[in-house]
Amino acid sequence: MSANRATPGVRTWPGALHTALGLALLGYAVFHAYQNYPALIHEDAWVDRALRTAVGFGFGIAVLVAMLAHGALGLASWIRHRHRVARGEATRDWGLTFQLVTGTLVLGFVTFHVLQLWPSGAGTHSSVREPYARLWSELGHPVSLVVYVAGVSAFAFHLGHGLARLITRAVRVLPSFAGRALGSVLGLVLLIVFAQLVP
Repeated sequence: MSANRATPGVRTWPGALHTALGLALLGYAVFHAYQNYPALIHEDAWVDRALRTAVGFGFGIAVLVAMLAHGALGLASWIRHRHRVARGEATRDWGLTFQLVTGTLVLGFVTFHVLQLWPSGAGTHSSVREPYARLWSELGHPVSLVVYVAGVSAFAFHLGHGLARLITRAVRVLPSFAGRALGSVLGLVLLIVFAQLVP
């Protein structure tokens, strides 16, 4: 076997870190959905959950850094793969390109979302209602609605395809179609969860 060919099931440390960061970000996404689900009930329910589950500015910055690192490692993986294809050491993996495109859309959406909800002043108890009111108002505009629907969809597709690749690689006894199906189902579930929060 060529030294440049990766052994199936064996990952380099950048690949392992990329996967670990992706799973950590998935955990945060689930937590974020939990934080915001009371918005479907009433504003007061959302405020109560927001106050009880607040994680602080530093944690938010750590999440953004993890997301940027995950994206940078994904881009590096795509570039390495393109070089291997150019040298004739591998066949083109369109799944990596799909992840690159959807991941870029997710980063753009998160940037839009963070800038949209960035605090406008000193935090007080009443200011907790500010992001709720801002989202409620701005999601009524077509551009914001399209951005949110596209961003949530890109996230679900990125997650589903990434999980499918991970499951297929990690659980070697499963047929590849089973890993793809399981990853797709998990992505669909998350899409349904977050899509409910968009309106």
